[in-house]
Amino acid sequence: MKTIKYLSLLFCAILLAQCGSKDYEIPQATRYTVTTEPATKISTTSATLSFTIGDNSGDGYERSGFFLNSDLSEAKTIYINSGRYVDVTDLSPKTKYYYQAFIEDRLGNQIKGETLSFTTARELITVTTLAAKNIGSTTANIYLCATPSQEPAEFLEAGFRVDDKANMSNPVSGVAGGTWPNYDIEVIELTPNTTYYYQGYVKEKDGERIYGNILSFTTLPETPSLWGKVPDSKQPNDNHGYAVGYSTQNTIYVMQNDRFQKYTIDQHKWEDMKRLGVYPVACAPYHGSGIFITKQSPDAKSMQLWQLRDQTQPVLLTDLPFVVTSTVQSLFVCGKNIYIIDQNLTIWEYDYGQSVLHRLSKYPGQGTEGLSGFASYASYSDKIIYGLGWTQNDWCNDLWEYDTRTYKWKALKDFPGSMNSLPFDKWLSFTLDHNDT
Repeated sequence: MKTIKYLSLLFCAILLAQCGSKDYEIPQATRYTVTTEPATKISTTSATLSFTIGDNSGDGYERSGFFLNSDLSEAKTIYINSGRYVDVTDLSPKTKYYYQAFIEDRLGNQIKGETLSFTTARELITVTTLAAKNIGSTTANIYLCATPSQEPAEFLEAGFRVDDKANMSNPVSGVAGGTWPNYDIEVIELTPNTTYYYQGYVKEKDGERIYGNILSFTTLPETPSLWGKVPDSKQPNDNHGYAVGYSTQNTIYVMQNDRFQKYTIDQHKWEDMKRLGVYPVACAPYHGSGIFITKQSPDAKSMQLWQLRDQTQPVLLTDLPFVVTSTVQSLFVCGKNIYIIDQNLTIWEYDYGQSVLHRLSKYPGQGTEGLSGFASYASYSDKIIYGLGWTQNDWCNDLWEYDTRTYKWKALKDFPGSMNSLPFDKWLSFTLDHNDT
């Protein structure tokens, strides 16, 4: 009897030992199946992945998760802390991802579900076509603005399509310049007085275009060319083709070679005037008329001062006993008198009322070529601002004021700009609406 009791105890001990040493293993595949569920809540950079287990017990595995990748190689393992779903973030927009659910026991044995896929949403890009600017007879600038504020990863280029038909049936497309999110392009070779329709777009790397709204503009009527009516005209910087001009309220007068022409602004009309047989060097407006310094031939040294009084017949005011060069600005009007700077940079005064020419003082500044200036029509109606230019060694920044009452030069504060990188040989200055510029 005692032997049977010991055998019973031994059997129980063995059974308990076996139960205590056995790992909590995953149930057999015949009882447990894993189903990978379709992804939900898919956005541009995130999605929710979930799975189910066949017998719905959920108690026979140590942990679970998903394998995820965008190209079926080197999949990323995502473990789930609890539950049967996970929110995946930091994905790329407009990208196809493959994923597979799994459950795993303590020994690493896994049961896997099927492999499914989803594609993240395209990043939301909107394009706003903006109003055209700088509209001429044959050109215009058109603009667009895109969102979001940061450049999307899929962005390739921005551009426009343009057509003279409202339905955009045969548009011409062009790539715009700029940086995200603002782009523009100059449209050229347009037809004058024509309505054009245009639409901005953003192109993604896969070739898809996202279009904005359609706007329109109308080109201006054709404007006659300034040089088109001058026979045998040459480049404006050529000694034999140098052109000068001035304007009144509604009229522009131009002289090139030995011909005068008049352009009426409101009529868009050119009119030939009398051929003078003299060649221009400088000009300036003079109380509703124009004054010109001319020479008898392109190579002549003698100079003359003319006035176009009645807008039809020029009148010779005086012969000049000096030479004027076109490389410096040389003709100014203060009050009723005319001031001329010769090639030696000496200033002369022509008394219009007395028809007398007076020699005054020499320009004291640094520059010898390319000098520029203006006669102030506002607070300094009796003063000339003059200077800048260049020497053989460098550009000059000094400015001077000439007082026509005291006949004295006065140094002003140096001009802060620079011409070091510009290819021009002459500074430019002018007045706007009687304000000093």
